[in-house]
Amino acid sequence: MRAPPSDRIFGPGRRCEVDGGRAGQRRNPSSIWWHATLRDSLAQCTDAGHADFVAHALLAAVRADLIAHLVTVEHLSVDEIRTRLAAYVHSVLPDHAGT
Repeated sequence: MRAPPSDRIFGPGRRCEVDGGRAGQRRNPSSIWWHATLRDSLAQCTDAGHADFVAHALLAAVRADLIAHLVTVEHLSVDEIRTRLAAYVHSVLPDHAGT
């Protein structure tokens, strides 16, 4: 028997925070604007059908709390974070994107 979708995505017995957690950021006008702007830009240079998801994934990679964790806990320099983020973006977008 297959586990419920929430268990397959978040782990056994865990649930996504919908109210008051990270979902609150998606209701923030600034976050909505950034997502729409990035999504629309991505749709011009990559598969428009995936632009919405890719925009969410790329924005998640630069969340302030994640950056703080990488600096304070993982001890990465800002330059190393920038280098790794650039590599991530290049792995997500096709070679011809932005040309």
